[in-house]
Amino acid sequence: SPMSPMSPMMPVYNVVDDEPAPRGEAAAFARKLLNLEEEEGDAIAAASAGAAATAAAVVGGGAESARGEKRVRNDKVKTELGVRLFFPTYREGLCAIASGDNVPFN
Repeated sequence: SPMSPMSPMMPVYNVVDDEPAPRGEAAAFARKLLNLEEEEGDAIAAASAGAAATAAAVVGGGAESARGEKRVRNDKVKTELGVRLFFPTYREGLCAIASGDNVPFN
């Protein structure tokens, strides 16, 4: 049954990689992997930022929230649930995607 407002809170687990990095750093790494010129990458980044701003506005956070970057740790999900990441950092994940790896989409 769904949780009622009086139910005890369920634990929340952050699922992020082991290397928090600014979006621009990850985007630059992805551009390099795809051999994209800066202008092409900038158009992709601008579209992504626009989508994030729209999503934040829909949930009431405003554009400022969309631009803010939060550093989140994944220690709790690893220690309490024993999670081991297939791709511990954005670098491994992006390299796998660029090489055609379909994990975990299989």
